[in-house]
Amino acid sequence: MTAISVIIPCYNDGEYITEAIRSVEQYPDSNKYEIIILNDGSTETKTCELLTSLSRDGYHVINQPNKGLGAARNRAIAEAKNEYILPLDSDNKIRPDYIQYGIEILDRYPDVGVVYGDAAFFGDKNTIHYVPEMDIVNLLHRNTIDACAVYRKAIWNAVGGYDENMPVMGYEDWEFWIRVIKAGWKFKHVNQVLFDYRVRNNSMISFTNQYENQRKVRHYMVKKHTDLYCSFDSYIKLLDEYLFALGVISTMDGKLQRCENRYRSLRKETWALLILFVKNIVKKIIGKKESVTNPHSKS
Repeated sequence: MTAISVIIPCYNDGEYITEAIRSVEQYPDSNKYEIIILNDGSTETKTCELLTSLSRDGYHVINQPNKGLGAARNRAIAEAKNEYILPLDSDNKIRPDYIQYGIEILDRYPDVGVVYGDAAFFGDKNTIHYVPEMDIVNLLHRNTIDACAVYRKAIWNAVGGYDENMPVMGYEDWEFWIRVIKAGWKFKHVNQVLFDYRVRNNSMISFTNQYENQRKVRHYMVKKHTDLYCSFDSYIKLLDEYLFALGVISTMDGKLQRCENRYRSLRKETWALLILFVKNIVKKIIGKKESVTNPHSKS
């Protein structure tokens, strides 16, 4: 019988984690899931007391020094006993159907590795967030799929888990999804609200979305996955991605607004990254021309 391990990292989120747990427990069959809570070095008194109480009540609570979101998820998933994984941030909630859809789809379609749905924003913002179908170019351009998605633990093992060396915490899932794509897995979008995403002005993601942090993350992503970012079919759309990561432009809307101060202060490594991009594009163009002029040549 296949089942899901729901992974809930927690750092000083005792105010919300009970709601996250209760949302999982609304699913009627407790044999279909387990909950693993990872206390990532919380320091807030009420959070620590609550996590201790949950452990005494029989919940699977793992304690470790603060190592960040990627390391927290990796540690909990390593101890997961079920075939499928569902990460859930401690301030968010899932709908019961998420467990059902995740198991049914992954059981039925062996080539599908990830199942994800739409989100209902609540808190400081209340709206429905409709998530697009998987598109590799869009995913390279921005993180289109939240971490709260059901996937096979075998994928996590195969790609090496979440990157624990991201320059800014908060987009480990984005980088993880790109490696899942590179490994050849398909994504299945369920056109239905399957989780509730709490919007907070003081949340970790609001810090991550600051311009300088965005630039650091995108620079890291481009450098790590140059092969995909240099794809011939998508390079025009993604050129702004490179320039943004390099600090040459301040927006991603294609207007190429110059940031002269940042432009002047670019380091040698960022120039090398841009040169690498151009070389890859030229190589692909030359290769296509050669294939046209010499169609009988052997590969």
